[in-house]
Amino acid sequence: MVSQNQFSTLEIIVPAPSIDKLNTIAALCIRDSTQRTDAVSALTSTPVTTLATLPDFIAQVEALPDDAIPVACEADLLAVAEALMIQP
Repeated sequence: MVSQNQFSTLEIIVPAPSIDKLNTIAALCIRDSTQRTDAVSALTSTPVTTLATLPDFIAQVEALPDDAIPVACEADLLAVAEALMIQP
């Protein structure tokens, strides 16, 4: 969810991020992908299982070719992964 607070700054809020949610979104992104490349398939071939693997997952998503997955999917994957990384 994107909102604007009283100080006119943009906030991106990811409700209850989880590794399971991240893997589910990745699977849906692969399903909706217009390109069936090894890079796209790799998003789900080795699911994220620990927080320690999140930096590699983020790098993998950011390295995908343009239009490899829907733009909204890429944004969701990055938002959930980054929210997980900053959780206490």
